[in-house]
Amino acid sequence: MTDKRLFYVLSALCIIICVSLFGMGFYMYIDSVNNKKMAENMKRIEEAYKEDKEESKEDSNKKVSVDTEINDNDELEMVIADNKISESTKMVYQYYYKDESLLEESEEVPPYFLIGFDFNDMLEYYPDWQIVSFSGKRVVMRKIVDTKNDENFVVTQKDGYIAVYYEDSESQRTLYEITETPVSTLTQEEQVRINDGIIIKGEYELAKVLAEYNS
Repeated sequence: MTDKRLFYVLSALCIIICVSLFGMGFYMYIDSVNNKKMAENMKRIEEAYKEDKEESKEDSNKKVSVDTEINDNDELEMVIADNKISESTKMVYQYYYKDESLLEESEEVPPYFLIGFDFNDMLEYYPDWQIVSFSGKRVVMRKIVDTKNDENFVVTQKDGYIAVYYEDSESQRTLYEITETPVSTLTQEEQVRINDGIIIKGEYELAKVLAEYNS
């Protein structure tokens, strides 16, 4: 009788232990699943937060970019509006001689009639020239020439009109052309330059100068 009771007690104890172990294992499994789901949910929440943050950042960048573009356009229009030739503008004339692949340039003050010209005015006035750069401080113009001409000319006056003399290697001058432009139509400063004589090298440079005075 005592043995049977002991058997029943041990059996019950084993059953209780097994049930307890099963319960603990099941609880741990459920807890693990819940933790995994919680971790996945937290990960989704973090990813969603990051995406929202990135989208917000992109929207902010787009807005800044647009504002910058508007400011740049406003500034550009203002610069273009102010880009006109003045007395302080440096005029750079470049001559590129194709046969020698040679580029020569000279820097001059703007003639009086170019004062106030903008980019479009220059394009219209010098259709045969390339305008390399244009600003109120400096204008660079380029003329492409097939061959180089080293003949010297002197632009001066004769009988009250602008005249051109050819100057040889011995500084002897021969009348080359008398224009129809009266010297009296020029500014006082230009009249002084003409009376002193302006040395010109090459026919293309001569054509440019005469075009300026005949305008």
